[in-house]
Amino acid sequence: MIRIHRTDSAMDQNITYEIYLNGMKLDTIQVGETKRYDLKNGDYELQIKSYEMHSNKLKFNVYDGQILEFTCYPLYENYNKSFYKIVKGGQGIFLENNQNLYL
Repeated sequence: MIRIHRTDSAMDQNITYEIYLNGMKLDTIQVGETKRYDLKNGDYELQIKSYEMHSNKLKFNVYDGQILEFTCYPLYENYNKSFYKIVKGGQGIFLENNQNLYL
């Protein structure tokens, strides 16, 4: 199982983030929301996107009884959104693997 939490941020609260798993859109996530997905054992790649920003890509493996937790949030503030949009090629969302839990 994986859990993805989007932190509560006033900066982009009206922007919908899209969850991509292995390059395919899986779902959307709003500010303060946590999504849960049961996945089969295997290798995966996770990325978060919005209409003009995207996150880093995280590769991970899923095993029986494992719960992986991820958090996503914007890297920018009003004053530096253009920096991430132009200089960083749109990578203005951060995605991190918090911890691996086993049941």
